[in-house]
Amino acid sequence: MGKVSQHKVCISCGKEFPATTEFFHKHTSTKDKLQAECRQCRNIKSREYYHNNIEKYRKNWKKWRKENPEKYKKAREAYKERYHEYKLQWKYKISKKDFNLLFESQNGVCAICGKPETRKQKGVLKRLSVDHDHETGEIRGLVCHRCNTLLGMAEDNIEILENAILYLEATSE
Repeated sequence: MGKVSQHKVCISCGKEFPATTEFFHKHTSTKDKLQAECRQCRNIKSREYYHNNIEKYRKNWKKWRKENPEKYKKAREAYKERYHEYKLQWKYKISKKDFNLLFESQNGVCAICGKPETRKQKGVLKRLSVDHDHETGEIRGLVCHRCNTLLGMAEDNIEILENAILYLEATSE
């Protein structure tokens, strides 16, 4: 048996790449199990085709969603989970594990009001929000939507929050 090639030339751009799934999409019916075009060329062609056939894609997507509600629901949930992990990493520089540890250390409740999140979006209970210092990026804790909105409206200004407390005390007597 001959030695398997460790490099492959893309039929579109003519460039040589390592013959791995990092550079070529999988293709089950080829000898090396990789497509003939590199990922970059294939992605460009796919985008062009999509933009030239957008109505066809939309029609087929709606049909598939209607015929496969359970598969769609699963795919949507998986997407939300991946996006949540991505957002934690990108925006707050923490992992899902760090988020879960913080959630557990707060017993699953808001760090301010001590209540669990009650806000729903499209019928699904939302997660607690990551509260952080906007200047330093330091994470302060997890808060519910209402408390997160409170902090945002007060612009994280302690004086405004103290004045609100004094106002409430003065008007409730």
